[in-house]
Amino acid sequence: YELPFPLLADVEQQVAEQYGVLTTLGSLKFAKRETFLVNPDGVIAKHYSKVNPDEHAKQVLADLETLMGPSDAPDAS
Repeated sequence: YELPFPLLADVEQQVAEQYGVLTTLGSLKFAKRETFLVNPDGVIAKHYSKVNPDEHAKQVLADLETLMGPSDAPDAS
């Protein structure tokens, strides 16, 4: 895929810990299902702590359009 933004693979769970989303269940450590929109300056523009998988992508795209303007936001199709 040719995405116009970087993706993060947090194999060592360092970023999840820094963002405060690392949790445990017994001896298992994992990141909670949360999303952060980070602007080009590295500032968190939006944080979604409660994510409904059925609606989340639509909400993120709408927020990106609001933050970036309609001409710069990714196409939802």
